[in-house]
Amino acid sequence: MVVGAVVGAVVVGGAAVVEGVAVVAAAVVSVVVAVAAEVSGGSAPPPPSSLPHAATTRVAAMIHARPVMSSEYGWRRRSGGFGQHGRVEHRRVAVVTGGSRGIGAATCVGLAAHGHDVCVNYVGNESAATDVVAGCEAAGGRAIAVQADVSVEADVLRLFETTAEELGPPDVLVNNAAVIFPLGRVEDLRLERIRRTFEVNVLGVMLCAREAVRWMSTRHGGNGGVVVNLSSAAARLGSPGAYVEYAASKAAVDAVTLGLAQEVIADGVRVVGVRPGIVDTDIHVEAGGPHRMADLASSTPIGRAARPVEIANAIVWLTSDEASYVAGATIDVTGGR
Repeated sequence: MVVGAVVGAVVVGGAAVVEGVAVVAAAVVSVVVAVAAEVSGGSAPPPPSSLPHAATTRVAAMIHARPVMSSEYGWRRRSGGFGQHGRVEHRRVAVVTGGSRGIGAATCVGLAAHGHDVCVNYVGNESAATDVVAGCEAAGGRAIAVQADVSVEADVLRLFETTAEELGPPDVLVNNAAVIFPLGRVEDLRLERIRRTFEVNVLGVMLCAREAVRWMSTRHGGNGGVVVNLSSAAARLGSPGAYVEYAASKAAVDAVTLGLAQEVIADGVRVVGVRPGIVDTDIHVEAGGPHRMADLASSTPIGRAARPVEIANAIVWLTSDEASYVAGATIDVTGGR
């Protein structure tokens, strides 16, 4: 029986193939590296700070615990939006897939605190998504929760249409939704597990990116925008003996980021990526048991796992005008790993 830890799957509709050969090649390289490693054989992490599925007050507390963008970057809070050195800007609209927990939830609240109205996408946990919406509103933004499975084209179309109707045309997409399954070796993987991993982690990313480009691109009458794809350090480490198929799917995401960035930058859309390392979220417990987080954290040079808000910091910066010359790059946020 295959039981998956859904990080918040959302899918965008479509069969558009962006740099298809590069995507497949990147995935195959990751599989080969990890299988080869599989065949051949710090300080304790801080308390969990991922957004819980409980009280809204916990969500609000995370917002105020540490700014998602620090004052060194010159951000000032304004009712009309956030600009550098006090410049007032209109509020942008962001779609965050898998936004009901972990990195996605922290990103939703961070974007709301920095001038965005936010669509919080979720696949199954409506209560958690509702808490994140409340956190976004407490941070000064408008927010809605929209259920959608990113691997289903009709769901993805509805996700973007609902966002446009209720908040306005999207300016930002954060492709965060992903699935990860319990630890296992390649020879033990079932087809259903491999297929579902690629349906959500790759097809979902491409469908959402396709739809975002259709809404944002000046070629299609849009005003431009930013797409941030969430990858993983697993894409370059291979995750032997754990989840090679997940690593391969994230290597494919890296290829999508690079190829799509070059394809649409002239149309006003920046495509960038973030490659997190070990992050203190419940997916590691679901995939590897209660002690996996501590085991993984000890392998990082920094000696601990990241808090979700530390990954959100990078995402929020990449969506800002301060990152206007960053395109096609995937930034490691891995504590030196």
